Amino acid sequence: MNAPWRRAARQRWVRDTRPRRMISVPLLRTGMRRHEAKSLCLVRAVFEKVVQAPDPRVPITAVLMWARHFAAQHPNDIWLARWIPLLEGALDGGDADLERLYEVMLDPSAHGIDMRQSSPWAGVLTVRERTAVLLDFQKRWAHDHGRTSA
Repeated sequence: MNAPWRRAARQRWVRDTRPRRMISVPLLRTGMRRHEAKSLCLVRAVFEKVVQAPDPRVPITAVLMWARHFAAQHPNDIWLARWIPLLEGALDGGDADLERLYEVMLDPSAHGIDMRQSSPWAGVLTVRERTAVLLDFQKRWAHDHGRTSA
């Protein structure tokens, strides 16, 4: 497993502190546009919530149900359609499939950015959690770009 998360007792994902090569996704990647960095920060918060859930399959199942419903109504949304097999694999497959889902969620590449533009994760965070992430993002973005936060 190359991701910074591993299965611990009772099948819960926890941060892997063992020395090894880990995925490195900076909070605000240099060269990212503001909306791309904000999207990555939001999905990172979703990721944290999912892996800390007693059973990550519960939020993933809810997201899959929403994605299937929305994809049926919007068949031209190719990015959303690509989330469905990833979500299904995470539920039906093994650790490698779940890890693959996590990698796509946090992927800072152009492909990851495109995937997050049709993200099925919107309903995972509460309004309060989402607001906290956005306020933190606003402060970090302003700091990193030499602007004061309004």
